[in-house]
Amino acid sequence: MKATTDVKAQGQTQTLDLYIKDGTAYAKSTGQDEWVKSSNNNITAQFEGLKKIANSEQILEFYKKIAKDFKKTEENGNYVLTYTGSGDQFKELMVAIANASSGNEVNTEAFNNVDFKNVSIKLVTTKDFIPVNNEVTMELATKNTSTPTTMKVKQNIKYSNVNNVKEINLPDEVKNAKEVNTATQQ
Repeated sequence: MKATTDVKAQGQTQTLDLYIKDGTAYAKSTGQDEWVKSSNNNITAQFEGLKKIANSEQILEFYKKIAKDFKKTEENGNYVLTYTGSGDQFKELMVAIANASSGNEVNTEAFNNVDFKNVSIKLVTTKDFIPVNNEVTMELATKNTSTPTTMKVKQNIKYSNVNNVKEINLPDEVKNAKEVNTATQQ
């Protein structure tokens, strides 16, 4: 698996480049001069959780429930499904994402004090239904608290080489990564 993740918060961007091959995670993030690697099962299991999110049956079931509200268009030879809305039905989506990523059982009560606003979903697939891009944006606002807060979330997943990866070849600088001390990984 190869992934690049950008996290933007308060005007700054943190980038994480990641490879997982043969049970070893190789990573380099913003501010690091060199790649590091770890064979620690706890580290690789966290990133395996990312794959579970992308392949979650619960998320697919949620999308099926709101399917009638999606608009379908075509763009660049692909199907584009878009959705906009607000409301408590997104508790189900957040529960599905939380369950897929953590492996723990989360229920909708965990999101009772969250208001879901301005939710936008854009799902792009080829006409053979191979995913190309999945973008979700939303505002989360706390309710029933003395200090309400609002957070904007944007997730953009781009798929490439789906069902065509034969082998993951690590670049030389990744192959030469230094092992992270497992005592600091707990």
